[in-house]
Amino acid sequence: MLTRPDSNLAAPPPGWRVLNGALIADGSVAGHLARRQDVRAHCRQRDCRRSFNIDYDWLVRHGYAAFPVRELIELLKCRKPGGCALEVRTERQGSGLALSFLAGQRGVAIRLRCGSCRWHKDITPAQAIAHLQAAGTGDGATLHVDLNARLTKPCARCGKTLWTSEVRWPAAGAVGA
Repeated sequence: MLTRPDSNLAAPPPGWRVLNGALIADGSVAGHLARRQDVRAHCRQRDCRRSFNIDYDWLVRHGYAAFPVRELIELLKCRKPGGCALEVRTERQGSGLALSFLAGQRGVAIRLRCGSCRWHKDITPAQAIAHLQAAGTGDGATLHVDLNARLTKPCARCGKTLWTSEVRWPAAGAVGA
């Protein structure tokens, strides 16, 4: 498997950040721009036909790169008595990373946790791909955010299939040791 020549394990992919060792999507304007993850909104309430797409490029150029998109959406809602009926939809594109990309990064692990008994196990992305292929539920193109729904093997301790998962990104000093 080829790895990116600019791959630096101390830095996560663009649009992502590491919080307590877990890889999470950066919720800022710059994070959404880097992942190319669009947010669209449309109001279907009577006498209101507001809709918008966030122009991330313009916001970044004008100094709002670090502004959280969640707060931006709240600012764009109307202040009508009874509340705003704006339907906000975050596009699926950019919501996750392919397991094959994660498999090409040294030191990356996926922590599988049972939602029932809290037992957990760390596996490599390559092992996750092998499990999905053996079960016939996915492959290397599967996004890490889709992993929970595609795991069919029950928990070794409680026998339930209430899986959660997170990508564990290696710390800067832990690589190559």
